[in-house]
Amino acid sequence: GSSPSAVAEQFGCTRQTVYRTIKRARELNHFGSRPRTGRPKKVNRQIIRCLLRLVRSFPNIYFHDLIQESGANVCVNTIRRALGPNLRRKWRRCKRIRLQEKDVKERLQIARYYRQKDEELVDGIYSDESSVQNSPNSPDGWVFRVPKGKW
Repeated sequence: GSSPSAVAEQFGCTRQTVYRTIKRARELNHFGSRPRTGRPKKVNRQIIRCLLRLVRSFPNIYFHDLIQESGANVCVNTIRRALGPNLRRKWRRCKRIRLQEKDVKERLQIARYYRQKDEELVDGIYSDESSVQNSPNSPDGWVFRVPKGKW
């Protein structure tokens, strides 16, 4: 019932905006916005799922191998963004301490002793078996992991 000028004054816009809105409503049969156009995503949900599966299966995989295995034709930074905040970067892998011959023999004796006591053996953790760290003193490898799963 009101004139376009009155509606424009009421909503704080121009009269031309009111005319355009009425025209669009007649064409589309609704007052909602039209779908936004934009560049399509290079990495869809299927590829992201594939990437996450590969990273969890092979935490030592290189970014370029990850791109090749997933079949995505994208750059490394796109993969980093797609992996999300938890797996966006790789962490330094801990350097495993080389065991001395006497330590190897001692571990073999322990393993033979606990052969029938599986539960107790599984609960034991040796001090030289940490899996990852985030420090520059081990230059030999990188691994994917979530920040909570440090050890």
